[in-house]
Amino acid sequence: MPSLKLALKPFRENRLLDILTLERECFKNPYSLQTLKREMELPHGINLIAETERGELAGYLMAWCLGETCELHRIATAPKLRKKGVAETLLKALLKESQKRGAKEVLLEVDSRNEAALNLYKKLGFKTVGERKNYYGPNTKALILKLTL
Repeated sequence: MPSLKLALKPFRENRLLDILTLERECFKNPYSLQTLKREMELPHGINLIAETERGELAGYLMAWCLGETCELHRIATAPKLRKKGVAETLLKALLKESQKRGAKEVLLEVDSRNEAALNLYKKLGFKTVGERKNYYGPNTKALILKLTL
């Protein structure tokens, strides 16, 4: 897998419109600008962007770290930069930051049809611990994955 040289940074106000654009490209039910701003201001939030050497937004993630549990809420990679290690780089940074904050586990939900995401999560050691039927619509399910740190 070819990999990009990326700089990881916290969300900043000046990147919110770029994040919103990518959010709309990647999700059927995108977060609003107001939601992104609120996430950015939460003290328990871990909100990272990945930028290319040219300053282009390659991806982002949003998570909450409360007590011993960190929960990944969103992760997205720019469509033209997929399969270049963006999501993996972001996830590894999340795992490191979660440990630094004292978390013992990381949880996430993923559409059971999203093979690329499932492969990445399994590569990093996540295990399926549950499911939610019809979560993404009729006859679809969300898998709940957990990684013990």
